[in-house]
Amino acid sequence: MANVLEFHDVDQSFGGIKALTDVSFDIPQACITGIIGPNGAGKTTIFNVITGAYRPDRGSVRLNGQEILGLAPYRIARAGISRTFQNIRLFASMTVWEHMLLSQAPRTPMLSRILPSRAVAERGERMMELFGISAVRDRIAVSLPYGVQRKVEMARAYAMEPKLLLLDEPVAGMNHDEAEDLRQTLQGLRDKGLSILIIEHDMRFMMNLCDEMHVMNYGRKIAGGRPAEIQRDPAVIAAYLGEDA
Repeated sequence: MANVLEFHDVDQSFGGIKALTDVSFDIPQACITGIIGPNGAGKTTIFNVITGAYRPDRGSVRLNGQEILGLAPYRIARAGISRTFQNIRLFASMTVWEHMLLSQAPRTPMLSRILPSRAVAERGERMMELFGISAVRDRIAVSLPYGVQRKVEMARAYAMEPKLLLLDEPVAGMNHDEAEDLRQTLQGLRDKGLSILIIEHDMRFMMNLCDEMHVMNYGRKIAGGRPAEIQRDPAVIAAYLGEDA
């Protein structure tokens, strides 16, 4: 199976602090890949390297075989990578529907940003239906419960038609039923060919969701494999999951 993303031999430092050391992993096509580890392990730093927010000291990041290190973040987004953030980033005065339209603006002509075409409007409707937010389409997004805001941010990111979707703690603020609905939604997107890279602290959710997982500790990858393999890895059990996991 071809890889959508190849993240190889990456080092990232900030002053004298090493945030990533020789980190490598691949993301196959139509695969949900998880990254786990405690706060400060380097998970969000990986996202920031992939999206161009950080320029690493060394290494290579390839999207469908093309090097993307050094590209401006907007060019990486246009190449097919979109993301959500650990701290939700929605526009304070915009409705859910307006977020759906705005997310497609880089791919649509100027006039369509003001008067959406049928295709843009229909995609916005599909995104809201997919993530279960149609009922709040005319509400100001930041006024909604935290878990619903998460869904708005994910719908906005997916509306950009990415090749790779990066999700940073997507079930934060969601109850069990909402998280289960999201798991089914993401696996449905995977089945349609989307590749997803996800950071999340909810271990049960990750074990039930991911096809592959990578474990970070102090900026280094200490394990990688299928969830069942991760659960059996002695170093992972000792460091993160606990003896009863």
